[in-house]
Amino acid sequence: ERMHALLAALGSPHLAVPTVVVAGTNGKGSTSAMLAGLLHTAGVRVGHFTSPHLVETRERFRLGDRCVSAERLDAALVQIRDAAVDIDPTPFEVMAAAGFLIFRDEGAELAVMEVGLGGRLDATNVTDPLVAVVTQIARDHTRVLGDSLAAIAREKVAIARPGRPLIVAQPSVTIGAARRLGLDCPVRKVGTDLVISEASVSGKGFGTSAVFSGPALAEPLHVEVALHGVHQLENAATAVLAYAELQRVWDRALQPLVEVAWSLAEVPWPGRMEVVSTQPMIVLDGAHNA
Repeated sequence: ERMHALLAALGSPHLAVPTVVVAGTNGKGSTSAMLAGLLHTAGVRVGHFTSPHLVETRERFRLGDRCVSAERLDAALVQIRDAAVDIDPTPFEVMAAAGFLIFRDEGAELAVMEVGLGGRLDATNVTDPLVAVVTQIARDHTRVLGDSLAAIAREKVAIARPGRPLIVAQPSVTIGAARRLGLDCPVRKVGTDLVISEASVSGKGFGTSAVFSGPALAEPLHVEVALHGVHQLENAATAVLAYAELQRVWDRALQPLVEVAWSLAEVPWPGRMEVVSTQPMIVLDGAHNA
């Protein structure tokens, strides 16, 4: 209710730009970054809202392959401060509202919004997303979301909308949660609609590659992923499935996946198994749960 009130005071920027919303415990930042990268390569003016930031707050707001300027973010925050009289939004609500505002005013054609916590009551869950994405589910924020995977999944899958595609990386628990909520939406699954094979991690730079195939794809894709680790192949597959569904449901024409999948090898996402030195080997990783 608070987020709706704030956005209404700002002229409802969340309704001006189509969205994809990405929830999950692990991998939602990497998945949303790779989806935004695919869309940028396809020529879409894409906004990407994520959290947290590593160095500067403005890293949470990207247009194409660049963070917004500090001046642009400051201007949005001033607008929100002036509109938020008597609303008292939380810091994350302010950040999400700034994302919607910046993406509208900067002419984004589509916004990829990463959920902050959970999904059902998150500040990003105020739109009618073209596609909803739920990555891996694990136990996190159990005091808020519940102490079982089923309860946590119910909170996260609530970003889905009836009749709109839902992309899932962990089908059993996520689809079960969707059914318990009575969500009637087409589901696309990693492992069924898109199958990962020939996965490989090699070299001191942890080069990661695989073949993606399955009924969701017109032809097999040989992909290389800039982000390190076999787990990132699942995140890349989730992003590819989301792109494939956007091709089907969005009224904007998108390039074939075979013409844009190469960009997965160039998507940067610092702090995720990031190799900063090989002599000696030094890896930075921001994982905060098992």
